[in-house]
Amino acid sequence: MSVPDPHANDPHPQRPDTPDPGPEQSQIGQPQTEETQTGQPQTEETQTKQAPAAAAGWKLPVWAWPTVLGVLAVLVGYNTLQNARRTARENAVVTLPALSDHPHVSGTRGAVPVKAALFLDPGCLNCLRAVSELTPVLQDLMTRGAVTLTFVWVPQSGAQSVMAAKAADCLWNVRKEAVLDITRQVLSAQDAPEVAWAGPDLLNTLAKRQHLPAQVLGDCVNSPAETRRVAADLALYAGLQVSRMPALYVNGRPLSTDPEAFRTAVQYLWTQPVGSDGT
Repeated sequence: MSVPDPHANDPHPQRPDTPDPGPEQSQIGQPQTEETQTGQPQTEETQTKQAPAAAAGWKLPVWAWPTVLGVLAVLVGYNTLQNARRTARENAVVTLPALSDHPHVSGTRGAVPVKAALFLDPGCLNCLRAVSELTPVLQDLMTRGAVTLTFVWVPQSGAQSVMAAKAADCLWNVRKEAVLDITRQVLSAQDAPEVAWAGPDLLNTLAKRQHLPAQVLGDCVNSPAETRRVAADLALYAGLQVSRMPALYVNGRPLSTDPEAFRTAVQYLWTQPVGSDGT
């Protein structure tokens, strides 16, 4: 007895081991992939390239270019003008008030006095370096001519900086001959591991170094007169509208704290008549 063939009447006969077509295959038995639809393989790389290509297709309209360029020109011009104003302001000759009641050191030889003012922040490491580099040049100049360097403390590093600025002035009032040592000690205190920069240890250490009772120094630091002096010096510095620290002025002219530039400027001013070049 013969077994009937189950595929005898099938219009599309298949081999028994051929898998059934899945839902992703077409009616003619071919899978509908992105490659079949577009004619080329749609790999991840191809899709990635298509996205920037679509974005690159956008261009700024021609009519908008004059506006864009005009705005850029205005911005560049404004920035250039601001930089020029800042440079002119920081290089301008200024008239400083009499600072004879501030810590200073002087040489009295010569007929043409040169007056320099160095603005310092007790919390400024650059200030310590500037004073250390200027000191030998200053001492040499003082042996040869009339030059005065005044230290103006402008604390900008918080309450501890204000305390140190007051201490520098108070110490100078009782140890005027030690002004250079006091200045270096105040500036180096911020880096001294044995000193609590923000606490009473600072005053105790500075008083001890100058052989002064700590109570005396503390009373001076907390006096209303020192508070007024610091406020006045801060206002003076703010009025100069400079952004550098330290800031050096020689006969009212701003100058780099480079020691050789300082030497050259002072020696040049010694050759000028009294009353010229900002004297």
